[in-house]
Amino acid sequence: MKKEQKSNRRGPYSSCSLDASGLAALRTCVACVVGVALAALIPVSALADAAGDAMLDKCIQAESRVTTIQSNFTLQGSDITPTHGELYLKKPNIAHIVVYRSGTSGTVVSHSDGKTLTTYSSEEKQFSREPADSSGGNLTRDCEILEAAAFFNPDLLDRMRFGHNAKLVATATLLGTPCRVVQVNGDRGSVWKVFIGPDNLLRGYSQKVRQGDNWINRESRVTGLRSGAPIPPTMLAWSLPKGAKSVEDVAKSRNTPSSGTGSEEMGLLAVGKSAPGFSLPVMGGADVTLATAVKANKATLVNFWSSFCGPCRQELPELNKMLAQLHGKGFDILSVNLGDDSKTVAKIWNEGKFSMHAVLNGDKVSQAYHIEAIPTNYVVGPDGKIMARFVGFDEQGIRTALAKAGVK
Repeated sequence: MKKEQKSNRRGPYSSCSLDASGLAALRTCVACVVGVALAALIPVSALADAAGDAMLDKCIQAESRVTTIQSNFTLQGSDITPTHGELYLKKPNIAHIVVYRSGTSGTVVSHSDGKTLTTYSSEEKQFSREPADSSGGNLTRDCEILEAAAFFNPDLLDRMRFGHNAKLVATATLLGTPCRVVQVNGDRGSVWKVFIGPDNLLRGYSQKVRQGDNWINRESRVTGLRSGAPIPPTMLAWSLPKGAKSVEDVAKSRNTPSSGTGSEEMGLLAVGKSAPGFSLPVMGGADVTLATAVKANKATLVNFWSSFCGPCRQELPELNKMLAQLHGKGFDILSVNLGDDSKTVAKIWNEGKFSMHAVLNGDKVSQAYHIEAIPTNYVVGPDGKIMARFVGFDEQGIRTALAKAGVK
């Protein structure tokens, strides 16, 4: 299996595969703009900031009032694989979203009945389930476009301003639909643009932001938008195809606990091998060095995760409970983040009141650990050698390994 090279933004699978043909890669992908072009981009003479703010406010109000949306979408960017798809959205938290990844024949379906969010990959015939956010916050991760996210949470548009004024800078025509273009200039040269249709609903979005030393560009569009129309019953009644397997069951079948040296399942490092050393910054503190951490404990869990991985987010509270029970018995956890900035990690840690060490900038380290799916957990002994490794959260397997290390 090979990693998707284009993006470190991983999708919400517990074992969210990082394989280019795998499940989570479909989450990072977003769509090529097939047939969508700015037929005209006509500069408007410098308009007052108040006009831009007023236009954005109208859009927020329209997105707040609309109860259903059906449309196609496309998205492309310098850091992602192009995708396109279909949206069927109903407030407060019902959705049926189909994502097609460029270069593959498979699809990813995200379906929420208002209680449970089910995500299914036709290529891998695997699914994941999690509670549907009451306000639809986790329903649109697979398409990753602002137009869908803002339908459920219009305040996202307000947050775009980040204390900066919005400006009405242009008019544009997207496949025959006249739009007003509102631009927000952020820090360090970042630029956000939203394309607002005659009904004041979003028709497109673009961004240019700095990530480290690089500039990241993204662009999404919605076409064939219908608002307020009933969602087709066939979409609301969708169910898993026959033969679908849960990602948790698949992950458990690939795990290797601490018996023997193990084989290189999924390309992971073998049990008994020395864990690659690292020294990385910890949120709110100094750097943490693996060698120092493992020597201080009977067993240390090195946990790889990302905010874009739903099962990772589900796993974190369980890891926190485990740490609270076992920390005084010679156990510690280094939660190594992939792909997020420090503000995102800090927000998650503060909201969850987590006690694990939040280790930042783990992307290069993840390569040394052969991470192909997240979450992945390695149990490391005081001698720095791998005692067990698990794809996904296998609490019983982890506790068994810890017990053999004298942590129970």
